[in-house]
Amino acid sequence: MDAEARKRKLFEKAQANGQRRNREALLVALPELVSTPLAAADAVYFPEVDALIRRYLPVSEDGFGVNTVRPRSYVFREVAWPHEALALFKTSVAPPRIPKNAWLGLSHPNTFTFGDESYLIPDLPVFRVDAELAVNNIDRLWNEDEAFVSLVSTDLSYGVVITAYLGFIEGIRTPRERVFEIATWGG
Repeated sequence: MDAEARKRKLFEKAQANGQRRNREALLVALPELVSTPLAAADAVYFPEVDALIRRYLPVSEDGFGVNTVRPRSYVFREVAWPHEALALFKTSVAPPRIPKNAWLGLSHPNTFTFGDESYLIPDLPVFRVDAELAVNNIDRLWNEDEAFVSLVSTDLSYGVVITAYLGFIEGIRTPRERVFEIATWGG
């Protein structure tokens, strides 16, 4: 193994270990009702999480994912307030539309560059859950400071993603000057 390959392997291990530590901190902070099933859930860590989340991130008016998929059911909205974003999440996941198996993301991925490649790496792994766990506990799972949540079926036929960026919607000023983007599809 050459020096560059060793550096890359060390980078991958450091990122995955950071995600594991953050996962443990999250599980301690959550109520047992939520932490117990999340602790038992499969989790996808770096480097595999990069390929997974690129399938449905970024979201925009044009669609979702790096290959910009736009199903007919795709809806994209921007709102100024976190409570509006959370309300849209809740109305988008009304039964019977929610899938049984879904990927749950709770931290916005950051872009890291290593050598000639860039990676999307969230602070937490992405969990494979029964979607009802997320839907029924979104108030406990939503972290307004993180301003991100994704619930996407494992086959990508259904999804709800909330993300945010710094800015404002014309005519609406908020103290934190963030715009929340909500993308929904399927169901």
